[in-house]
Amino acid sequence: MRPVTLTLSAFGPYAGLTALDMTRLGEGGLYLITGDTGAGKTTIFDAITYALYGRASGQNRDSSMMRSKYAEPSVPTFVELEFLYGQKRYTVRRSPEYIRPAKHGTGTATQKAEAQLTLPNGSVIARQRDVDAALRDILGLDYDQFCRIAMIAQGDFQKLLLAPTEERRAIFRQLFHTDLYRNLQERLKVESGKLQKERELLQNSIRQYIGSLMCEEGDLLEPRLDAANEGNLPLQEVFELADALLEKDARAEAAGKTALAAAEEQLTLTNALLTRAGEQQKQRQSLAAAQTALGQDTARETALLADLRQWQEQQPRAALLTEQIAGLEAQLPRYDRLEESRSALAQTNRELADAQQALEAKKAARTHAEQALADLKTQLEGLKDCKATQEKLANQQERAADRHAKLKQLSADLRELDRLEQALTKAQTAYRTAAETADLRRREYDRLNRAFLDGQAGLLAQNLQEGMPCPVCGATAHPAPAALPQSAPTPVQLEEA
Repeated sequence: MRPVTLTLSAFGPYAGLTALDMTRLGEGGLYLITGDTGAGKTTIFDAITYALYGRASGQNRDSSMMRSKYAEPSVPTFVELEFLYGQKRYTVRRSPEYIRPAKHGTGTATQKAEAQLTLPNGSVIARQRDVDAALRDILGLDYDQFCRIAMIAQGDFQKLLLAPTEERRAIFRQLFHTDLYRNLQERLKVESGKLQKERELLQNSIRQYIGSLMCEEGDLLEPRLDAANEGNLPLQEVFELADALLEKDARAEAAGKTALAAAEEQLTLTNALLTRAGEQQKQRQSLAAAQTALGQDTARETALLADLRQWQEQQPRAALLTEQIAGLEAQLPRYDRLEESRSALAQTNRELADAQQALEAKKAARTHAEQALADLKTQLEGLKDCKATQEKLANQQERAADRHAKLKQLSADLRELDRLEQALTKAQTAYRTAAETADLRRREYDRLNRAFLDGQAGLLAQNLQEGMPCPVCGATAHPAPAALPQSAPTPVQLEEA
């Protein structure tokens, strides 16, 4: 900030309207205001700080004390400062609150405090609070920092030199706009923390997925899987191990599907054989029933044959018995039964022949059925664990599909982890480079600033004379004046640093 014109009206000891052309001071950047006691040096400081911040430069002067007691009642009290900042021109005008004669009638009235800021584009900010905020944004300094840096009153120069390190660092950081490096450092620290947390989460997720990897006991991949579970396997080899297990599971899944299809086909054949076995069991039952009926018919045949032989034995006696026919007529019903027996015997003979043929056919069918039953029993014995095998294969297929999905997710997570680790490494490298550069520049600036401050003290000490007051501290004795170092930087060098 470079002041251009300072106008005072009824302000402090300046009773009238006084305009100071600050451009006559040049553009060196360091101005020394001197004069006799009571000449109004402090009032110039007060006017500048009041115009910019609405407060006097000293802690013991209030804005209500700004009204000049020598001014005419009709002369208004105000301060107007025109200044340049970044080659842009600003004008600020402030009036303190004071008591003035009433414009109408007799008595007095209170003149309210006012503030007005004219921007380079001609727009005007009128409210005091808005003017204060706008000036703080333009200058980048608050009231205390401005008084310590831009305008140093008597005895205040030493306050900046003796201020605590953190306070001086905050002042210089705001003065030289180094907040962006601090903000970058904080953002990098926060981002690094986020990446570290994401890395830990991904590592935990990877460990969880690695723990879900499985292989058969005695498998060639088992030692590598154990090393992965213990965290002793490089990430790339973990990828390769996961791909190998995926490939092996895929082959096992394909083999399981083939075996399952074969088992299902065999199960279908077995069910068909079981159906045939059931039908043959029914035939065996029918055969047993037929054999039982055949036994009954054979017994009947035996009885009939015995009757027939008995009748044949009686044929020689037929003639003898003819005479007895009449006597035997009473026994005719018996012979009727014999006729019936004959008819029944003929029918039985026919049925016996049919039964014998059926028996031969059923014997042949029985032999065939017994052979088929033996074959079915052999097949059934071999397939008694078919359903358990099917369930086992189905469970293995389900587990293989689950492992396949988990391993695919693990592979994606591993690739994402690799990308994040590369980003973390790049961010950490950039952060370390920026931090080292910032440290080097900060140390170089501290060295130049110390040399510059030492140089200012040496420059002021060159004109010290015994008995004459020091322009900085006011002392008339100068027992140890500062020496002017040869390596003191210029203000331009300090500003560049």
